[in-house]
Amino acid sequence: TQKGYKKEPLLSFSAPFVPSFTPLLHFKKEEKKHAKKKGESLMTKTLYCIMGRTASGKSFIANKMCERFGLSQVKSYTTRAPRKSEIESGKSDHLFLTKEEMEKMRDDMAAYTKIGEAEYCTTFSLLDKCDVYVIDPRGVKELKNKIKEKGKDYRVVEIYISAPGRLRKERYEKRGGKDFEKREEAENEQFLAYEREGRPDIVVENTGSAEKAVDKIKREINRG
Repeated sequence: TQKGYKKEPLLSFSAPFVPSFTPLLHFKKEEKKHAKKKGESLMTKTLYCIMGRTASGKSFIANKMCERFGLSQVKSYTTRAPRKSEIESGKSDHLFLTKEEMEKMRDDMAAYTKIGEAEYCTTFSLLDKCDVYVIDPRGVKELKNKIKEKGKDYRVVEIYISAPGRLRKERYEKRGGKDFEKREEAENEQFLAYEREGRPDIVVENTGSAEKAVDKIKREINRG
């Protein structure tokens, strides 16, 4: 937790927020009824899936959610080599392993993709310990299918972060990115489909500070 931050409840429990993989003993009576109506047990694992186009601010918002509410973010496994910046800083959004090690995880995989020669995946063992997952729409669809296939007791909350193209391009170039238009074109198909047909639980227009975006997410979760 960053200096100056005090962990605050994300959901409207009568006691301080506890991670969703532990028993939720402090549900209010109304929330218990809501869970029962939806067929969810009090042990249901809640996973907040954060989606958004390039430079929408999804990763930054996910980090802020974790800081403020004491949540844990998913780090995907990958067979690619660590980048120089990751080695120097000791920080990365990935966990590095060999192809042989990844192959042994096949039965536990919740999501998988391959970009070039590099493989990426996450496992249910990892998801069981985490709360926030930055993922794309195709990944969410695959994840939900896997949850159903494996009979997992998960509740996926889809949070879609939007921002105007001009603002996203400005952010992208400010952080040193190049060829924004190519990046936009590469992801456009799946995001257009999701924007037309997807059913996000929460939509946040991130045109201001990340703090305001997180405030809105908290309000919408409490309202639900």
